[in-house]
Amino acid sequence: MKAKSYVGVTGPSTKQEAEQIVRGFEQAGVSSDSSHLPMIGLLYSSRPKNKSQFDYRYPHEGDLPEIFEVISGNNDIFSTFHVDTDQPKNLSKIIFAVADCLYDTGLCQGMQINVKNPPAEELKKIKNRYGGMKLILQVSKRDVAPFDPKCIIRYVEPLKENIDYILIDASLGKGGEFEAYHCANIYKEVASVFPEITLGFAGSLSDKNVYPRVTELAGLIGGSDFFFDAQGGLRDQRDRPKNVDINYFNEHLYKYTSFNPEKCANYQKKAYQALEFVQ
Repeated sequence: MKAKSYVGVTGPSTKQEAEQIVRGFEQAGVSSDSSHLPMIGLLYSSRPKNKSQFDYRYPHEGDLPEIFEVISGNNDIFSTFHVDTDQPKNLSKIIFAVADCLYDTGLCQGMQINVKNPPAEELKKIKNRYGGMKLILQVSKRDVAPFDPKCIIRYVEPLKENIDYILIDASLGKGGEFEAYHCANIYKEVASVFPEITLGFAGSLSDKNVYPRVTELAGLIGGSDFFFDAQGGLRDQRDRPKNVDINYFNEHLYKYTSFNPEKCANYQKKAYQALEFVQ
């Protein structure tokens, strides 16, 4: 069965932030019976530069179980783990070391693979180990060039047997734009080749633009059978830490941001209003 589409919020790094996101979905009146699942994603990276002390979007590794417990306290929410590494050949080993306890206790239902060229055999190992886990493959401009439907199809083809979702991500959480016309062209061609895989998009979605962008995309593709995820657009810029070089800071502004619960709650409400409008 094709995986159900969702409305995603990625990037809580504390228990309090997760509680605020759960509350936002509840206040929006969302449940597992809604057209799109509510999704909350936590970030994890094996790269030292992406640890919590260097990138405010990442939770402390030791805090992951309790944050997932908050999310899983609402049975309607699709809880996901977004994994990044520069060691794709060791992907399954890296994931198993962190995620076994999350899966075994029922805290994590999906996993997003934010890795360039993940080996098909590594995805198969993950799928075999975590039988009920939904796998989300991120496809970005980092992975595919030119960023067009044919190249995306070639990239996905060897991986298709073990993935449930394809996230077409123009942003990598760094503010790249979600362009409805371009997304619609990608959607139509990729969906025709992989009809069993659920497609979705990310790229600078926020409380200010989610309604017009979702309704525009739905109009262009003729329906709302797609998912979408927001991260950077729900955060505020923070000042440069004293121990961070100014040039590095200016090149990596997205790392030094704070979650904004008000923006997030407005995004959640407007996202589902948009979906209700296009039904």
